[in-house]
Amino acid sequence: MRKILIMLGTLLVTLVLVFGACAPTTEPSSTSLPTYSQVLQTYPADIEPCYTEATITEVTEDGGWIIEAEIAEIRDNQILIQYYGAKITTAVPVTIDGKTYPAGTKFTYDKDGNLIEVSSWD
Repeated sequence: MRKILIMLGTLLVTLVLVFGACAPTTEPSSTSLPTYSQVLQTYPADIEPCYTEATITEVTEDGGWIIEAEIAEIRDNQILIQYYGAKITTAVPVTIDGKTYPAGTKFTYDKDGNLIEVSSWD
C-alpha cells in the first residue's frame, strides 16, 4: 500500500511513501554494485527513464519513508518516484526487506521495476 502526502514548496515536493511487501528489491552485491548508467543500459527500448531525484529524509514508525524531491517529474498526473530512472538517495539509514542500508546509499529501479542499489550516479 502506498500513501502519498504532497506539500508543494518552492521547488520542493515532500512525499510520504509507505513501502512494505509491495516494495520489491533485489539484494545488493557486497562486492560489486552496478553504476546508475549501467542499470539504464538494461532498460527495454520502449522505456523512457524519468528524471526524478529524491532523498529519503526520515523513516516513519510504520516503515514509511519521507522523501524530499527537488526535481519531481510528473507524467499522466503521476509523480514518478517508483519509476525507471528515479534517483533515490538515503539521508538516514533505511531498512528494506530486513536489510539496513546506511545513509548515503543510492537506489534506482532495474529493468524489471525492482528497487536496486547502485554504486554511483555516473
